[in-house]
Amino acid sequence: MAFDYAKSAATAKRLIANFGRPVIIRTPGAATGPAYNPTPGTPSDETVSAVELKDSIMNRSRQLTKFGDRMMLIEAPDGGAPSLDATIIEAGEPWRIVESIPFSPGPSLVYAELLLRR
Repeated sequence: MAFDYAKSAATAKRLIANFGRPVIIRTPGAATGPAYNPTPGTPSDETVSAVELKDSIMNRSRQLTKFGDRMMLIEAPDGGAPSLDATIIEAGEPWRIVESIPFSPGPSLVYAELLLRR
């Protein structure tokens, strides 16, 4: 009998929504036009809930993160874990995604852990 990860994803979504705050995942649109002069496409936005994690001094001393970086858990977005070309907008401030780690032990994405940098 297979484990039902959809229930785990629903629980994670509920907990992150209860204890988190809304952020926007802005994904750039597909470029159009000639390769030598592409026109950027219209970005798409999706609002999800996020919980900020505290960074440890151990991570910084091992140079995994830098001072000012942020770590967040986000509920599973509709399109899957955000890619590195997406941006997180929180309180009007853009944060670049340095690393996006999806947690999907089964067929369902449960949540994604993000490392953000200005």
